[in-house]
Amino acid sequence: MDNVDENLEEAESIGESLATSLKALGLEKDSLEIKRIATVMQDVLVGRADNVSLERAMVATKAEIEKLRGMGREEEAVQLEAMLRAMEEAQAAQVKKKGYIDQWDMRLSRIKAASREEAAIGLLIHLEAELKLNGLEQEAAVLASMREALQNESTLTGDVLEAAALEADDLSRRLKALQKPMMMVEMEELGTKL
Repeated sequence: MDNVDENLEEAESIGESLATSLKALGLEKDSLEIKRIATVMQDVLVGRADNVSLERAMVATKAEIEKLRGMGREEEAVQLEAMLRAMEEAQAAQVKKKGYIDQWDMRLSRIKAASREEAAIGLLIHLEAELKLNGLEQEAAVLASMREALQNESTLTGDVLEAAALEADDLSRRLKALQKPMMMVEMEELGTKL
């Protein structure tokens, strides 16, 4: 259990105790509100509350702090401030965790894209050599330019990949017209990898 969770548990406990005290003082509405806030803290601990719920609880806590201070209940307001600090820590931890998750999602996307690019480059090299062996130098040159575009990371964009896929489809049709069915199938496969 990390420090944020320990602080949330402690703050939740403070909230439950404070709710009981306020109820005993006849402050039923305040007691219920603090109990609700403590429940949100428990939900954060078990992963049921999102950042929006936490933010709402923080706003309600700030309002309750002001209300208690206005009634001269400074001790209770200070206890609520401790709860608020624990919620702020939890919110910061959630934001940090989301940032890590977003970074990993981006890394995984890059890895997937790189593996597709590597597969496409490998197929391009194979097809380029096959076209040259069959005397189709012009078509091989098209594949060579596609391969170079894929290998040049500084100019590799979604537009470049889309253009390469269109070129692969066009070349597939030309190979079909030239009665090269195996090469046509491989070019269609290339189009799906781009």
